[in-house]
Amino acid sequence: MADSTPAPAEHGASVTGPAPSSLRRRAVITGGGRGIGATIARSLAGDGWDVVVTARTREQIDAIAEEVGGTAIVLDVTDADAIGRAFDE
Repeated sequence: MADSTPAPAEHGASVTGPAPSSLRRRAVITGGGRGIGATIARSLAGDGWDVVVTARTREQIDAIAEEVGGTAIVLDVTDADAIGRAFDE
């Protein structure tokens, strides 16, 4: 039985390296300072995405953002005003 998993290019992933800056994708990772969020930030950055790492703890997101070459924004996703301010940044 043939594998029906789509090739990476079918999902828009680059198979030859990062996309040109005019075509780069941006991911906003909530809870990105540790655990699964940090792992996702690392993975997406490794695949050429511009990564915005968000969480309530400045030190954690600064470290991950620096590691992946991304941007850190302190954000409490339970605060609607904070979400608006974060996207204004």
